Amino acid sequence: MNICQEIEELRRHMRQMRKRIPAQTRALWSQDIRGNLDELLDSIKERREDRPLLVFAPMDEEINLWPWIKKRWEEGREQYFPLTKEGELRFYPASSVFDLEPGLWGIKEPVRRENPYQSGFAVAIVPGLAFDVSGSRVGYGGGYYDRFLREHKDLIRIAVAYRFQISDDPIPQADWDQKMDYIVTEEKWIDCSRYRSGVLLKGL
Repeated sequence: MNICQEIEELRRHMRQMRKRIPAQTRALWSQDIRGNLDELLDSIKERREDRPLLVFAPMDEEINLWPWIKKRWEEGREQYFPLTKEGELRFYPASSVFDLEPGLWGIKEPVRRENPYQSGFAVAIVPGLAFDVSGSRVGYGGGYYDRFLREHKDLIRIAVAYRFQISDDPIPQADWDQKMDYIVTEEKWIDCSRYRSGVLLKGL
């Protein structure tokens, strides 16, 4: 089995695992992840209102971030949502759910296609199917986030995932795959740099 086949098998396995999560469990885990996400942002001092957030509209099987997103709107935080266009991932501002509409695969996308995020310090909340503790990520296969993150080095990259999506051992990676800075699960948040520097935290 080559590396591409290994990655596809990992995607298939994680999709199956996510589908098996009972709705009540998913709701509880999502609530814990939202709380841990707030704790992480407090810890790294990224609750500043002047720091834009690049978020995503979660699908049914993903972590429910909507309460967290709506709270950031109430706080006046500037938030950008992704749109795939001409093979590229772009982020456009949205100030409420009314600025979003169902797009490809029913995923909510920005209605207004102007003033996209260009550059500068921001926090990116990143989805994915599989990760390891060093920050390696396997996404959905389009490569959109990898290309975007490769071009925007000044982003703080925070993945949100269920604990079972995180491997203690390295996961297969292609040359172009991008690493996360932090991963937030229902149990805790992980500083991936500590694993890349060889400081292993036992007992995740």
